[in-house]
Amino acid sequence: MLDDTTTEGDDLLRRDRLLDELRALVRACPAEAALRECLARALFVMLNIAGPGGELVRRDALLDELWSLAKAYPDDPIVRHWLARSLRGSLTDAKLDDDFVCRDALLDDVRALTRAHPEDASR
Repeated sequence: MLDDTTTEGDDLLRRDRLLDELRALVRACPAEAALRECLARALFVMLNIAGPGGELVRRDALLDELWSLAKAYPDDPIVRHWLARSLRGSLTDAKLDDDFVCRDALLDDVRALTRAHPEDASR
């Protein structure tokens, strides 16, 4: 919980440190699906914080990391779930920002994910 002495920058640094810890745990215990889920969900949350009109470089890096996680664990439907939700949120952000190039690229990503895993489309 934040108190009056905590700044937004401090909060972001704290979240980044927690993300780093999750990354390290996933590297140390690659077979633990629960850790991957925690990391994927945390990346999703951080993507939402970056949000529309936000830090585009950070948002892209987080989305790239989710893609990498999904590629590293192609049989993990939970990681793909958080990737799909992140793509949908980023797509909405791109529309709000009138970033049509980004929107089109994200639509291509959604299509590629759906083609690669049609069994996930019904969820």
